Order: sequence, then C-alpha cells, then structure tokens
Amino acid sequence: LSDGNVITIPLATAANKLQLIVDERVFEKMRNGEVLSASYKIVAPEGAVTNLETFESNGWIVTIYPADEKTGRISIKAPQTVDPTKVLFLLTDDNGGSFVKIIHIGYNEEAKPEVKTEYTVDYQGGELVIPVNSCTAELSEDSAEWLKLTSVGDQVILNVADNESYDYRKATVTLEDGTVVSITQTTKDALILSSKEVNIDGRRQKVEFIVSTNVRVTATVVEGSEWLSVTPTTRGLTDKLFTFTAKRNDSGEARTAKVEFSGNGLKETCTVNQAVFDGPTSIDVTEAIATEEGDDVELATSKVMAVTTDGYVVSDGESAIFVLDGQNAPELGDSVSLDAVAGLFNGLTDLEGVQNFNIASTGNRVVYPSATDISSSVDSYESATAQYVSLTGDLVVESGTYYLVVPGAKSTVEIYKPSYVVGLEALEGHKVTVSGYYYGTADGTVYIIATKKEDHGSSSTSITTVIGLPDGTEFVTNEALVVAKSTQGIMVSDGSSAAYLYHGSKVSVSAEVGDMVSISGTKTTYNGVPEITISASSDVSVTSSGNTVTYPTASDITSTFDSFEATTSEYITFTGDLAKSGNYYNITVAGASAHTGSISYPITTSGYYTSGKSISDLSGHNVTVSGYFVGFSGSNRYVNLIITSITDNGSSSGGGEGGDDTPGGGGSDVSGDTETFDFSAQGYSNAEAVSSISGSMVSISFDKGTNSNAPKYYNTGNAIRLYGSNSMTVSASGKTIVGITLTFASGEGTNEITTNTGSYSDGSWTGSASSVTFTVGGTTGHRRIKSIAVTVAE
Repeated sequence: LSDGNVITIPLATAANKLQLIVDERVFEKMRNGEVLSASYKIVAPEGAVTNLETFESNGWIVTIYPADEKTGRISIKAPQTVDPTKVLFLLTDDNGGSFVKIIHIGYNEEAKPEVKTEYTVDYQGGELVIPVNSCTAELSEDSAEWLKLTSVGDQVILNVADNESYDYRKATVTLEDGTVVSITQTTKDALILSSKEVNIDGRRQKVEFIVSTNVRVTATVVEGSEWLSVTPTTRGLTDKLFTFTAKRNDSGEARTAKVEFSGNGLKETCTVNQAVFDGPTSIDVTEAIATEEGDDVELATSKVMAVTTDGYVVSDGESAIFVLDGQNAPELGDSVSLDAVAGLFNGLTDLEGVQNFNIASTGNRVVYPSATDISSSVDSYESATAQYVSLTGDLVVESGTYYLVVPGAKSTVEIYKPSYVVGLEALEGHKVTVSGYYYGTADGTVYIIATKKEDHGSSSTSITTVIGLPDGTEFVTNEALVVAKSTQGIMVSDGSSAAYLYHGSKVSVSAEVGDMVSISGTKTTYNGVPEITISASSDVSVTSSGNTVTYPTASDITSTFDSFEATTSEYITFTGDLAKSGNYYNITVAGASAHTGSISYPITTSGYYTSGKSISDLSGHNVTVSGYFVGFSGSNRYVNLIITSITDNGSSSGGGEGGDDTPGGGGSDVSGDTETFDFSAQGYSNAEAVSSISGSMVSISFDKGTNSNAPKYYNTGNAIRLYGSNSMTVSASGKTIVGITLTFASGEGTNEITTNTGSYSDGSWTGSASSVTFTVGGTTGHRRIKSIAVTVAE
C-alpha cells in the first residue's frame, strides 16, 4: 500500500483448494412443484473439516443429504408456480477457506411428469425400481417384515421379500415430494385383470390390456372370435400385456366378445363391448394400426407429426403410425391422405407401398402428447403401438447412424434416420434428451423416431457410458481413475464401472494407480469384455495424482469357478495354486476343471503383495488374488485378471494358512473324509439360479428337470430351493460315497425325495456309489436344502 504496508493473500493450490462440485444441469429447467436432486462432491484440503450451507427463498425448498464427509445429494423442490431463480450454497472449512456455488434454475413449461402410484409385485419378491428422482422414501409400518429400502436418488429401489403366506399384503412408500406409492404383493397364485369389462367404438383397433399375475397365463376368445383376437407379450416382472385386436363393426348392431384368462387353475373373464361403426369408408390411424400385414389401407386425412429421411409418422390425434415412403416428402404439420399396404417395422404395424398421396393442407399446428420418460426402463419397455416417449443419454454418431447411449441400459437406442428438422447433427458427444415415437425393438436395439431434442451440453463420457458404446466408437473422458495396472495397460473406473485400457508395448503410458486421467480412445471388445484402445501416448494425460482408490466388494468365485460368467470387468477374488507361465501367472483352483485363472502381465515389483514379496517369489504357493476380470481366453477358458492384491497362503504342498479361502473353500469344510457344503457361505445373491458347486473331493450339480423353475438360492432360510421334479446329483470322482446328510431350512415343503441308488430317509442317505441323484417329487412345491455333508470311503 502507499504507506508501505503489505497485504498477503494466499493462492489456492491443489493442497488447499476448497470446491463444491454439482451437476447443475439437472436444475436447468424445473416444472411447477417438481423435486429434482443431484449428487455433490466436496474437494477440500487434507484433514479439513467442512460445513455446507444453503440459502433459499420465494417458496423454494433446498435440502442437503450428506452420505459422508465429502459426498451426498442436493435436493431442490420448486414452488407451485416456478419463476427462474438462483440458489446459493456456501462451503467453508475450519482453515478459514470458503467457496460459493450458485445454481441457476430455469422454468420448464411442460407438465410435471406423473409418477406411477400403484405397483403389483410377484409373490417371490425381488427388486422393485420406482423410476423417480427422490432423496427420501418413507415406508409405512405394515412393510417392516417384507419391504426394504435399498437405494434413493435418481431412482428409488426396494427389495421385496418372498410372500410365504396365502394372503395379499400391501404397503405404501411416501416420496420426498409427498407422492404416496402403493405396493401390493400377490399370493403364490394370483390373476388380476385391469378391468372386467372393456368398451370400444366401432373402428378396427388395437387395445392394450394388462393382467397382473405371477403364473403363466393364456388368453382365449371364447365368444366373438370372428371379430376379436388377442396377442400376448411380456411386460415387467408381474404384468403381462395383452393386445385386443378388433375388426371394424359393420354389422349394424353392437356386439360382445368374451376373453378368458387362465393359468395354474385360476380363471378370469373379461367382456369386450364394441359399438356400431358409422364413419367413412377410409380408415383413420387407430384403425390402420390394427390391420394385418398385407392388408390394403385407404388412410383418411392424418397429420404429419414426425419426419425421417425415408418416411414420416402420421396421427389421427389418438394413435400414430409410421409410413415408409421414400418418394413423397411432406413437412411437419401437413395433413395427408394416401393408399398403402400394411407391413411390419420392428414388430409394429407400418404403412408401405404408398400410392395416391395427397396433401390436403399445410402449416397445421403440431401438438405432441406428454412424453413418457423410459430412460430407466428402456431395457424392459414394450408397446404394441407407437407411443410418445423420451430418453436421455449421450449422443453418438457411428457411420451415419445416430445412437443414444443411456446410462445403465443394456439395450442399444437408435434414433431412426433423423431429419435435419430435429437438429441433431452438431450434438455428437453431448448429453441430449430426445423425444419421439417408440417404434419397436429388434435384436436388442430400441428404435425411436425423433421429433425434438433438448441439448444438455457437451459432457465427458463416463466409463459406464463407454462400455455401452458400439465397437469402434471414439470418445473422450475426463472422469477415469486408474485403479490397477499391468505392463500392457491400465484399469480405469468411474466409481460404478471399470474398463481395461490396453496400450501394449508400442505405446508408453506413465499413469499410476491413484491418478485421475483424461482419455481420448476407442471402445473395443476383447475376449468378450468391453475394452479401451489408444494409438498414442498423448491420448492419456494425468490430471491429478494421489487420489484415494477404493475397491468394490469382491465376488469370491472360488467355489463357483467353473460356472463363473461375466461380460464386463467385474471385481472378483479366488484362491488357488500359483505357477509362472511366460508373461502370465496361472492359478489352479482346486476342484475346478472348466477354467484356469490367469494373472495378465503383472508388474512383478509392484507393492500390491504381502510380506515384502513380489509375485515372482510366490510361484508354487497357494494364494488368494483379487482384481478385475478382463475376459476368458484359450481353449481352457482362462479367467484373465488384472491384479490389485495377492495374499500368500503358504507353500502349495504344505496347505498354507488358507482357512476358508484354501482350495475347496468358500464354505466347504473338509474334516477327515467328510466334506460339508454350507450354501449360506457361497456368496450367492438372493434368487440366484445355482447350477453346480465343487469342493476338494465332491461336486454337486443341479437340474430343473421338467419344472420351469431351476434350483435357486434364497436368503429366506439361507438355502437352495429345489422345486418339484428338480434334481441334485452328488459326485466324487475316483472315490466312493458312503453317506450323505441333508440339512433342511425351516418353512420348506413336504415333497417326497427319492434317490437313484442306495437307501434314503429323512435327510439321510447310505450306500456305496460314485454318484447319487436326489429327485424332488411332484410338479409344485419345493424343498429347502441348507447344507450337505458327504462322506467318502477311505
């Protein structure tokens, strides 16, 4: 200063930086009364204690839900009348640091999307996903015994237990915005019609009809089959979607048909009433979608709602249909009439072979129905007609074809031949919401005919998104953490998914475990698992170092090694005998025959290993390894692993100190000549189908027989459930089985169990055989086997 005093202001560095990171694009447009949330991350100096506050006004409600000291979710609830506003967040720490984050909120004129408020779930339970953004979910008191909340945030996930009773049970879930969702769980045998009576007009048409059931259901037209037919398709866990197809009623009188739904001894009847048709000779779109393939169609004047490069979608205000037409090129809002032939496009009716095309008027206003957001349900979404939907994902263009990569979805979403009118050309690599008409699913690809888009801006592609891209697609990501390393590549993760970046010996990559890296790469597949390839060292750059690496819980596959399957880089662990083989270290798992473990190109001097030893010192030892699966290779289907840790269990000849992790472990306890398998110790997930298990002396295989249900492990009883006609074969290669003891869980059935040899009674088998097959009698019911003890002769 002018008087000579000096004011020193500290500069922020990587060590003392304080920052709040939020994806504020979530709140760019909010509807009246809507609740939206986004995850946040706090960047703070090492050891600093932080405090996050918010300031709200004008009816806005802002809530902070911390998950731990540095992460959580921010929820914002809009008032009933939204005006663009700002929400301020103040982050401070105990070192005197501060950071201000301002989120700008805009207005969305569209109506707040409706939430499905009633669900009917199967008696066998499982996972129920409510596709709604909610940071809280409160269960009613009557859910305590059978309904558990497992996740909230971008969606609400519930775990539903088995219903062992013969009574329905109900509970409610109250979401953050006050919406109450009702959940009904069926009994073991239930069949619920969405309506006992359906009234339709006289047009030819398709009518969707839902049956909630947990049994296999058939639909038969028992009266009126000359004008009504029924086609079933599957929809969800417990709902089955049936489509009534009614012909035009030119009979001059109203008519009635009856449809009988039956299954597993249950029976319900629905009455369909059709009025007399009194319209013109030509048919509207609703009638057109109910025609059969090959029918001639004289389409009445209909409005053009969407255009592609080889056709257009027309609507009568109630239904929509795609017209495959590469000759005529109407514009949005044109009213057109035409003659055509009914065809099929990805399983949905379309119109082809257009003749007598005529434009009746132009410039008509186009108003779309409210779009159903199927982003979280795209893998299971089905409809027999062209419904208006929306999807949000990363836009990818590959060889002129437009794809939308939806996070978490297994299906490929193709935007079918979009017209320039939609304006997608400049948005490759952006996060985009596309609205349009669903037009079927074929070979794992969902087709959308786009009408409009909402650009959320260029975004770095996450690893989760990368592994869903078509092979050969180029991408850029700034969200990759190095979690493992080999001499030929690095394993990178976004916290949810991981992928192996292969660089080989020709390209040098200096990134280390704990580095955050930026990658410009190409998505490929190697040995059946998604992978990343690069062409130059400059394609990978380190953006920060010393980041904490947290590994997910490893799936122990020791006892299920032969049956292990995966299509992504899952984090696994197993135990076996280690031996060096060229650039690999092979691991032989006791009892396994179909596979052998292989550690790919390990860094022999790495600090991953215990007792100061490198991997080269452990050849000939029994070890437990953990790491990322990178595919099967070779005729023996080697389980290839990028290693993260290895534990020395001692010399293979001495048996080491493996405990439950030694060969044949994972809950298999060898005592003398008796080997015991405790199924609760195998790491099975609830309702997981079980095909086989192996120990050091004995192997067990399971078969579903003539039952549609395969043997499965359930947490209820911690047992494997064998249904009527299921079988279980206990084998001891090269040895003689002299005794088998079955321990049953409580609550099991009374089905008779028989064996193909020896003497069996009340869970105890005696005899002399190398293999024994147990078969559960009946066609319904089940037995719950908690553990098996097998004794072999010395």
